[in-house]
Amino acid sequence: MSFADRYEELVVPAMTGQWAPRVVAAAGIGAGDRVLDVGCGTGVLTRTIADSFGLGGAVVGLDVTEEMIATARRVRPEIDWRVGSATDLPFEDGEFTAVVSQFALMFVRDQVRALEEMRRVLAPGGRLAVAVWWRSPAYEALSAMARERLGDEVADHMVVAFSLGDEARLLDLFRRAGFEGAEVGSHAGFGMFDSIDELVQIEIGAWLEGAPELGISNDDYEAVRAEARQRLAEFRDAEGAARIPMDVHIVTATS
Repeated sequence: MSFADRYEELVVPAMTGQWAPRVVAAAGIGAGDRVLDVGCGTGVLTRTIADSFGLGGAVVGLDVTEEMIATARRVRPEIDWRVGSATDLPFEDGEFTAVVSQFALMFVRDQVRALEEMRRVLAPGGRLAVAVWWRSPAYEALSAMARERLGDEVADHMVVAFSLGDEARLLDLFRRAGFEGAEVGSHAGFGMFDSIDELVQIEIGAWLEGAPELGISNDDYEAVRAEARQRLAEFRDAEGAARIPMDVHIVTATS
C-alpha cells in the first residue's frame, strides 16, 4: 500500500475528514462557485465540496505530490485533479470565487508566497478559508518521546504540523500576503484512533517506513510505542480507542 493510500485509509477518517464541512462553511461556498482546494492531499475537502453543491468540474483539487493526486483520481476520477505547487499556482488571475486549504500551509516552505498566490487566483470579493492545526497536548508528548528515543528528525515532522498554532504569527502571514482583515476562528476537536498504537503507527511508524536512511531500529520504535501507551493512557477509553485532542484554527479572508 502506498503512503497516499494509507493516508486516505487511516488519516482522513481519524483526523482530517471531519473538518472538511467546517472549512466549506467558513468559505461560504455555494452553488455557482468555482473553487480551488490547495494542498488537497487525497482530496477529502475537494470531494466534500463537489458532493455538497454538485459543483463537479467547478472544483479543482491541487497537490504538489503526484502520489496523493494519483490516489485522489482513483477515488473520484470525475473530479479535476492537478499536480502543482502552492507557491506557483497554474491558474489565471481571478479564476476562482473561493479558495480553500486544509492542513497544508504548515508544510509549505514559503507560506507568504503561497497565500499571495491564493489571493492572485481569487476573483474580486472571493473568499478564502485555510485550516491549520492549532495545538494538541498528546502530540506534544508524543513528539517529545520521539525526540528522546528516535532523534530530532523524527520528532520535527510532527512538530511542524502545529507550527502555525500562534494566532498572531498566523494572522501576520495573511497580512503580509495582502489579506487585510483576515480573521481566525479557533475550534476544539479530536482525532479518533482505534488505539494508541494506531496513533503511533500513523505518526511515526508510517513515516519511518519512508525514511529507511535514518536507520531507526525496530527496538527503538517499539520502545516509543510502549511508552506512548503509558503516557497517553488518559486519552484512551474503556475499549482502548484513543480520543486525542487536536484543535484547529480556520482563517477566513476576502480578496
